[in-house]
Amino acid sequence: MSNCYSYLNQIFYTPKKFDHNWEWFDAYMLNKENLETFCSVSSNPLVKEIEQVKTIEDVQPNQKDSLFWCIYILFHGVVHYQTIQNKHKNTEMDEKQSILKFIIENATMIKEHAKTNKLKLSQVRLKEIQSELLLDKTTSFYVFYILAIYYKRNIIIKMDEVYMHFLANECEKDTYLITRNQGKYNIQMQCLKEEDKEHIMQSCIQIPFDKEKPLKGVSTYKVSELEKLASTLKLDIGNKKKPEIYQMIVSKITELQN
Repeated sequence: MSNCYSYLNQIFYTPKKFDHNWEWFDAYMLNKENLETFCSVSSNPLVKEIEQVKTIEDVQPNQKDSLFWCIYILFHGVVHYQTIQNKHKNTEMDEKQSILKFIIENATMIKEHAKTNKLKLSQVRLKEIQSELLLDKTTSFYVFYILAIYYKRNIIIKMDEVYMHFLANECEKDTYLITRNQGKYNIQMQCLKEEDKEHIMQSCIQIPFDKEKPLKGVSTYKVSELEKLASTLKLDIGNKKKPEIYQMIVSKITELQN
C-alpha cells in the first residue's frame, strides 16, 4: 500500500519525481549527432566490417563452383554472402533447386530468348542443362546463360584476350564483368563503365558459348583476318600458312576457355 500512496503522491501533488530537465540526458540519447560520434570512434568489429563491405569493388569466391557464386553474390550482395558462413553447400543446392523449377516453368520463354539472340538451345540441350545444374560440381557456360536469365543480369565473362557476352535482360542497360584468374572467377560488384565495356569489345575477341568450336570454318576467313586474331591473342605465327594459323588460334582460344 505504501507504494501505491507513493505513486499517487507523485501524480497529484508537487513536487513530482518525474519533473526532470530532460536536456540533462541529451548526451546519452541515440540521436543523429551522438550516432555519428559513436561510429567515428567505435572499435566495434561489426561496424568496421559493414564499413569495409561498402568499399568492396570485387569478390573472388572461395567455393569450387566460383562462377555460380559470382552471379549469386552479384544478385544477393556481399553482406548476404558473408552471413552464409559454412552453409554454402546447402545454400547452393537450395538456390539451384529454385533455378531448376524456373527452367521447368519457363522453358518456352528461355528457348524464345535464345532464338532471339541467335543461340542454339534445343529441348534436349535444355534437359542436359537441368541435369548439369544439379549434378555437376562446376557451372558450364550453357548453365551460366540460364543463370543470367534467372537473375536478369547482363554479364561479360573475360578470359585474358577473349570474352563471352551474356545479354540476358534487354530492358537493363547495366553490364557486369566477371574475370578469370588461375581457374577462379572474380566478380566486379560495380557495373562496367561504358568506355570500359567498349574497350573490351574492341581489344578482345568475342567467342560463342553455344558452339562446339570457337570460330567458324577456316574457309570463311581471309588470311589478314586470321593474322589480326592471332595478333590479339599474342601468337607468334611467323611464316605459317592459313590452316596452321587457324589451328593455332582455335587451340589458344580453347585453352583460354578451359
